[in-house]
Amino acid sequence: MLLHFLATGKGYRGTGLALGVSPSWASEVVGLLCKEIRKARKTFIHLSRTAAQWKDVERCFRATRGFSGVVGAVDGSVFAINRPADYEVFYGRKFYSALNMQAVVDHRCGFMSIDTHPGSWSDQKIWNASRLGKTLDKIIPPGTHMIADAGYAIRPWLMRPYPETIDGAYRDTKTRRFNFAHSSTKMVVEPAFGVAKERVRVLKMCMDVDDVGRAVDIIAASIALHNILIDLGDDEIDFDVPIVPDECREDEDVCVLLVIREIAINKRDDIARYLF
Repeated sequence: MLLHFLATGKGYRGTGLALGVSPSWASEVVGLLCKEIRKARKTFIHLSRTAAQWKDVERCFRATRGFSGVVGAVDGSVFAINRPADYEVFYGRKFYSALNMQAVVDHRCGFMSIDTHPGSWSDQKIWNASRLGKTLDKIIPPGTHMIADAGYAIRPWLMRPYPETIDGAYRDTKTRRFNFAHSSTKMVVEPAFGVAKERVRVLKMCMDVDDVGRAVDIIAASIALHNILIDLGDDEIDFDVPIVPDECREDEDVCVLLVIREIAINKRDDIARYLF
């Protein structure tokens, strides 16, 4: 029943009709199973747990464009939901009620971490609020980093691309090539979201649930299923599938942030010189 609900995206009524049960029974069973899967999500959705696993992820990312030190790619995606009572906080830049999920993706297009918040939250705001965003420098191996787009603040442990000039160009060939390598290496993120939404079609639809918590459970269960399929060898990955200003956490000292940012910029320059 759960697999039918997730895979078809036809809702509780469609699932009930297909399996000969009432929509209310389908809702109860699916809701219970999704909640239990979300509680156990760290079994299926987790960062590397050993030094060898981190090293393998870094090696596979480096094989893409020679971008060394990468142990994950960060981005977000929105999932439409029914309009909740406090709908204002769930309206994002796409002008419909949604949840915004931040994810870290590995070289296989598997999800290593997810964090879901209201659709009005920016990617940077979710990152700042997340446990991963607050502790990433203490989690990943020394000298490594994750990569993200220009919507995230640069840190020594989170590399974003060089900014373009006003006319859309780059300062020099080095920065242009760095951004190309960065973009090519990060390319796993959008296919990961795309394949997950094709495999688990409930993610493509507006989730017909009245409880936001139920929608969060469904998303977590869907991502867990996606990872399980990857672990089972179902490698159906198709790689052809607004810039937000940097934000700072209010509880951080501005001077400390400026120093960290300068260290990160210098590290990015070092990587660019090493690559090119």
